[in-house]
Amino acid sequence: MVRRRIFFPGSGFAAHHRHNLRQAPRLQAGLTLVEILVSLSITIILAGLAMGSHSIYSNFSTVSEVNSFISDLYFSRSEALKRHTTVTICRSSDGKHCSKGPDWQTGWIIFSDKNRNREIDDEDQLLQIRDALSQPVSLTLGSGFYYYIMFSDTGEAYPRNTFKFCRAGHLPRGIILFATGRARISQRDSSGKPLKC
Repeated sequence: MVRRRIFFPGSGFAAHHRHNLRQAPRLQAGLTLVEILVSLSITIILAGLAMGSHSIYSNFSTVSEVNSFISDLYFSRSEALKRHTTVTICRSSDGKHCSKGPDWQTGWIIFSDKNRNREIDDEDQLLQIRDALSQPVSLTLGSGFYYYIMFSDTGEAYPRNTFKFCRAGHLPRGIILFATGRARISQRDSSGKPLKC
């Protein structure tokens, strides 16, 4: 025999059901204060990370360019020793000729310079070409007068001086070139004074 449960109005089930309906949450529009604060915090963190990553990339780019320039100085010295002749590295804006002026960031060339006239002649050989550096960067040698460095067949360099890298928002970096042809990175010039951009 199957028993049926019949619920009449006012019975416990109906009352319980009405009670649940009264307890149902109402839909709300908008955000709570906590949600706004969390969203704002996440936005600030992401903005900070974006700015930080740009700074890291910029710093890495500067270090890479400084190291690349030192590599070219040592390449020039090595070629002078190997070829038993003078090798010149000079500022160049066209990749073919030496250009007078202070702005080395426009690029430079390296060539054998047998008659030591700081120009590529018929008997000279172009060894390497470097394009302009990424902007905004400035690269100058000393007071900006010298547009060349010459390495003798014994590896000695002339003139001995300090190359200065400057990039907005970063400390200047110097490459001190000694008479022996060796170079090192520093934040001071060859006289020990702090570099300024």
